[in-house]
Amino acid sequence: MPPKDVRSADMDGDGKADFVRIGWTGVTHAWLNELPADYLATFHP
Repeated sequence: MPPKDVRSADMDGDGKADFVRIGWTGVTHAWLNELPADYLATFHP
């Protein structure tokens, strides 16, 4: 999937960015960010 097709937007209103892909035919796919808000603030080896 080309990076130009991927956007970030808050699709579910939780204040976190989700991933959205809009294909050239208009087909849209969304991946919801279900990680805790402080996930990236802690170390994860």
